[in-house]
Amino acid sequence: VQEANSNSSKSHITVKFIYCQRRVSSSHQVLRSLEDAIALRMLYPEYVTAFDLVGDESLKAVQDLLTVLLDREKIERQYGIKINFIFHAGENEGFDVENLKLSLLLDVKRIGHGLAIVYDREVLDSVKQRGVCVEVCPLANMLFGYVKSLDKHPALYLQEEGVVISINPDAGGMFGYP
Repeated sequence: VQEANSNSSKSHITVKFIYCQRRVSSSHQVLRSLEDAIALRMLYPEYVTAFDLVGDESLKAVQDLLTVLLDREKIERQYGIKINFIFHAGENEGFDVENLKLSLLLDVKRIGHGLAIVYDREVLDSVKQRGVCVEVCPLANMLFGYVKSLDKHPALYLQEEGVVISINPDAGGMFGYP
């Protein structure tokens, strides 16, 4: 990582790490992982950038982990360093916007997938005003059945509405690419 970043002026690539935690884990495990992520950020502030909740929202919503996630500020004070939240939200069937709303209240800097953003104007405007990047994953969303076809994916609409997007593959291991 240090070598890649030291050569970034030549390659235009910068390497950073996001500490990912599966949302189906126990609250205790999520809290331990959040503490670990902040401790790693303290040791490697130029490399560890954020804490992410990943996985099926229908199995455990942001609401189910809210008490733990609200401990972030206390842990940040303890370590003397801040960490960004970036959550997978608004991805699953039914396109429930509650995970998106709570994620925004927790000051996420990036949202993974965010398909439900297009169904709630208030959420869309908040994402846009805050400059939250939406990590869109059109192929994965189609393969998982969240959109019927690539031309039905809301990425272009989000971009036209002024939302910052990043196009990503998602779940590489599941699809056989690194």
